[in-house]
Amino acid sequence: MVVDQLLFESPISEFRHDKSYLKDAFINVVGFVPLGFVCGLYFRTVRQARRTALITIVIGATVSIAIEYFQSYLPTRFSGITDIITNTVGTWIGVMVCNLVAPLASRYCQRPHARST
Repeated sequence: MVVDQLLFESPISEFRHDKSYLKDAFINVVGFVPLGFVCGLYFRTVRQARRTALITIVIGATVSIAIEYFQSYLPTRFSGITDIITNTVGTWIGVMVCNLVAPLASRYCQRPHARST
């Protein structure tokens, strides 16, 4: 049983001036880049949505909030706003990479292939 576990700790109280804090933030960003890339690619190609980036970022933020909420019930884990921010930034980076790569990939895939005889 978790007693008085802090839910969504503020970034100011979470901040530590050490390498482990930066490492954790970096891991959170990098961990959500694939989600942003895959969701961005899905909404761009399969669903052909108009606001692919916005939809994907909202999904990333929602997943992050859910993770942080449920994490607050684990006795060895903490729930913080910084994680939500860094996860959402990772999602944004992923969708931006998708927006750069998808047009190049679609052009390459549409090229006529030479037949070998």
